[in-house]
Parts: sequence; structure tokens; C-alpha cells
Amino acid sequence: MNEEHPISKLREKLAKLKGPLFWRSLDEAAETDEFKSFLKEEYPHGPALSDTPSDRREFLKLMGASLVMAGLAGCKPQDLEKIVPYVQAPEDVTPGKPIFFATAMPFNGASTGLLVESHLGRPTKVEGNPQHPDSLGATSLFHQASILGLYDPDRSKAIRNGDSLSTWQAFTADLADDLGKLKSAEGEGAYLLTEPVTSPSLAAQIQAFLKHYPKAVWYQHESVNRDNERAGIQRAAGQDASLIYDFTQADVIVSFDSDFMTDLPGSLRYAREFSLRRQVIAGTGLDKKAAALPMNRFYQIEPTPTTTGSKADHRLARKASEVSAFAAALAAELGVSVPGGLTAKLSEKDTVLVKSMAADLKAAASKSLILTGQSQPAAVHALVLAMNEKLGSLGKTVTLIDAIDVKPALASEDLKSLTADLEAGKVKLLAVLGVNPVYDAPADLQFSKKYLLAERRIHLGLYDDETSLLSHWHIPQTHFLEVFSDGRASDGTLSFSQPLI
Repeated sequence: MNEEHPISKLREKLAKLKGPLFWRSLDEAAETDEFKSFLKEEYPHGPALSDTPSDRREFLKLMGASLVMAGLAGCKPQDLEKIVPYVQAPEDVTPGKPIFFATAMPFNGASTGLLVESHLGRPTKVEGNPQHPDSLGATSLFHQASILGLYDPDRSKAIRNGDSLSTWQAFTADLADDLGKLKSAEGEGAYLLTEPVTSPSLAAQIQAFLKHYPKAVWYQHESVNRDNERAGIQRAAGQDASLIYDFTQADVIVSFDSDFMTDLPGSLRYAREFSLRRQVIAGTGLDKKAAALPMNRFYQIEPTPTTTGSKADHRLARKASEVSAFAAALAAELGVSVPGGLTAKLSEKDTVLVKSMAADLKAAASKSLILTGQSQPAAVHALVLAMNEKLGSLGKTVTLIDAIDVKPALASEDLKSLTADLEAGKVKLLAVLGVNPVYDAPADLQFSKKYLLAERRIHLGLYDDETSLLSHWHIPQTHFLEVFSDGRASDGTLSFSQPLI
């Protein structure tokens, strides 16, 4: 503190209550010569204005004058005008009144029917379609969040050639030149990599391309795939097929690490059907008009907590490596032969549980249902299908239908084959459509390095992702709410998509 500050001067200044009510120091409050000198040194190009009443009055004068002068141009009254939303209003569009459109969203290997709310030509909310078999009026959090992707500012917006923006005309001309070089070899060296396709119209376009270039190759990639299920069905049924379940007919359910209320295609329907059999009082719950159905009994064996497991009557938390042993022990108890690769060694306590499960399943017979999760090996999937057949459940609670995929294949094997072809120098032109293998391919394939071995690389995607950055051409992909398309529900029902924007 400055020793020259007389307390009496400060008291006198405070008593007058003029100037600011707060100060940063006693020097500022007393307005000493030292403080004024400090201000000039600290702000040489424009010393701070002191907060005296005269300075504030000067400021208000200047601001008032500037506002008056700015308002001179606005003295003329505006002509009366009417505001209308459209010169020619589109049919069925009323401001403030939403319109609902039926469409379908491809997700998790199947298309789910949706009703999308739209305001003035802009989709705003996603709900389930009550008339669609995979929705029945419900949606998952992924369906609800899908509309955010439509308005995502980070979506790819322009065609890119290397690091430069380009045009559609330049891309088609370059692609025609590349394909022209492969025409004499019937397309040998041309490769397509897509996600699993259930759309008949997209499949027809791909087949037309392969017909025009007979030696071109089509591979599929899905980072989180159902290869174990496909391989297990092929092993047990001898054909490519898809499984659909009917939980309304199941009195006893045994699940080996299957989160069927969340993970499976058709999980929304399965969750609803399961809930119909959990009504403590008949005629209550989701469907108040449903016939009186007895409550089912549900066993869940899983290594991690899941939504499905939380609904189980008997939830058994076991290691992932022990789930297959449970399945093998149950199969042996039901009289189904167990493959040599599976062991059925369980603790004494678990053996008692398996015997209890087997007794319930035998009592329910054809009204029983056994299923397993996608993380379990193909041998367990084949064993589960054999147990359902033994119990007489096939055709009742479990149904085999033709595979909904246009090209049923093991995605992991397809990507390995593509990687081998890249290493062998066979790939002249590679078009990656809707997937990002540089990011999510298995690490042991080192796909990010092998991808660069393709002479020409084209990527179609919603975002400028890892694959697009290593491609010669990147094409922005349209959102499912922007296109006409089609696909199949988990039970094979053909579903159509339409643009809302």
C-alpha cells in the first residue's frame, strides 16, 4: 500500500459516492499520480478512460447522437406487405401440421419399417411402423438417432479426387476410362466390396455389372458379422438359410449368450413377443386384447450383463469359454450327439442346473426354444439347431427360411480373399461401397497397407473416413432418408424406402 494515502481523503471520496463503487487498488481509488503514470505506461496507445461522471456523460452523448443519425434512414413508414409461406403451396402441406411417411431403414442385416414425421419438407422424428413385421410400432435407439446423421454437418458434401474437389462428370469420365481398359479382359481386375446386400434392386444393378464384366469379383464386408451363425446353419441344415423365432409359442426358452432383444435382426419384434408372455394378469401389458397366455420360463447363460439377461427367470453368469460347455452338456442330456470339438465338463452345481433345464425343455417339447448368440462358435450354432430339431421346435418356435441376403457369404472369408488378391497384384480397380475396411478390418490382415496395392481405388461413403483418405476418388453417399430403395425384413418381407427430402 502507498504510504502517502491519507485515510481522510479516502473517507471523503467514499462519502461523496461519486465515480465507481469498486477499485482494483487503493492507488486507483485515490487517483494518485503514480497510478495515472502506471496507466500511461501500461496502455501507451490508448490509456484507459477514467470512470468519472463527466466521461460517462460524454460517452452517452456520442452514442445517442450516433443512434439518432442511424435512425434517420428509417423514418419512412414501410408499405403493408403480406407474408405467405409459398407462392404455390405443395399439395397436402400445411405449415405447422406434420406429415408422416412410411419408409424402411437398413440396419443390422435387415430393413426395419419406420414412420418418419416431416415438417415443411424436413424429416424431424422417427417412429416405428405398426404394420411392419420387424417394427410393430417400436424403434431402437439406433433408429431414433438415425435422423441426426441426415443433418450431420460432418457428412461428406463433395466429390473428391485425391486432395482436390471434383465433379460428377469428371468422375464418370475417369471411371469409364478405367473400365474401358478392363473391357478386353472381360473386367478381370475389377473388384467390388460392399456390405451384405438385401436390396433386390441393388442386387440387380450389381448383377448387371457382373454380367457386363464376367470376370469382375464381388466381395462383401461386415465388421460385426453373423459368420458363426451362417456357418453353423450350413453345417446343420446343409444350406444357406436365415432363422426366425416365435416367442409367443415358447413356454420354455434357453439362451446361450444371445441378447435377442437388442442384437438380432428382428429384435424389436422378439422383445414384444417375449413381453406378451410375461403378463402377470391376462389382458394387461403391451397388448390388452391378447389372449390369456401363460408366463414362459426363461434361462439365460451369458458372460456379460445384457438387456435380455435382465429379464431372465434364471440368469447364469459364466465365462464365455464355459457357455459352449453348457450347450454341449444340455445336448447330451437331451440325447443329441455332441461334436468332438466341444467338451461338456461342468461343475457339480452346473450339472444339476443342466438337468433341471433339460427336464423343463422335455416337458415343453415343441413349445420350447433354444438359441445362441453370434459370438458363439459355429459348432454351438449347429448344436443348438440340432437340439431344437430333437425337441420338435422346428417349424413352430424356430423356422428356417431362405437367406434374406442376396449373396449369402462369410464376410470374414471374403475380406481374406480380397486381401490375398491385393497381395497377388490382381486388383486393378477396387470400388469400396458403403464400408470402411481400412478402419475396421481385422488387424492381422493389415488391410490399410494392402489397400494401397490396388491400382485405382474408389470409395463411396457418408463420411471422409479412413478408407476415403487412401482412395483416389471419394463419392458422398446418400442417407437412407434421401433415396428410393428396397430391402428385406428379418422374415423376408420386402420393404421399401422413399426420400423425405
